[in-house]
Parts: sequence; C-alpha cells; structure tokens
Amino acid sequence: MADAGESLSERAEFYQTLGLRVVTALDGVATVDMPDATGFRNSRGDIHGGAVLSLADVAASNAVRSRLGPGDGLATLSVTMNFARPARAPAQAVGQVVSVGGRTAFAQVDVWSGGEIVANGVATIRLFRAATGDRG
Repeated sequence: MADAGESLSERAEFYQTLGLRVVTALDGVATVDMPDATGFRNSRGDIHGGAVLSLADVAASNAVRSRLGPGDGLATLSVTMNFARPARAPAQAVGQVVSVGGRTAFAQVDVWSGGEIVANGVATIRLFRAATGDRG
C-alpha cells in the first residue's frame, strides 16, 4: 500500500470527520497526520483524548492493513493508550506492526505533538482473511 493512504483517507468517512490523513502505509509501518483539531479540542484547547486515541488506532490499523493481502479485512479488538502529556494540533501517529498471525495482529503506536511523543500504546487487531472465507 505504497502511498495509497491518501485515497484511503478520502474513502473513509471517519478519517474525514476527524481530519486524518494517511501519509504512508507500507511494510508494516503507517504514518497518519491530524493537521487540525477543530471540533475535537477540550476546554484547555488540547486535542481531546478520544481523538488522540482514534488517531493512534488509525495508525495502528493502517500499519497492519499494509501487511494484509487483497480482500483481507480487519477490526480493532483493543487499544491500550498511555498519555504522557496533552497533544496540540498538528499531531501525528506512527504505527508499527509487532506481529501478524492467522487471526490476530499486534501493533505499537506513538503519537507526536510539538516534536515529542505525547502518547503511546498497543493495539490488538482481528484479521478477516479473504483466502479462507473467514468473516467472523
């Protein structure tokens, strides 16, 4: 999925709603930008934690997606996030595959804001393999 992230960003309504842009998704690593957080700021002007978590989830899932075959799908089972400090826009998440198995993948993700890591976490992702007809 070399630099096809932009077309995925355009197709995914959720990405558009949050203003997310998949910059790259290749060989198990994905970078996702949140250039603006209009509508997703808390009372202090920081990006709401739920939006930061969504940014991280999108990076982790796109990292895994870049390692899947045609027709394969995925769904996030869990994301564990540790917040070190508030995030301000622009923010960026970098997800990296830890392992991909038959039905489950694991990825780690760092969220960057202001030149430093503001949150990090891990995601567990359920895989739906097209080749086996596995849909649930």
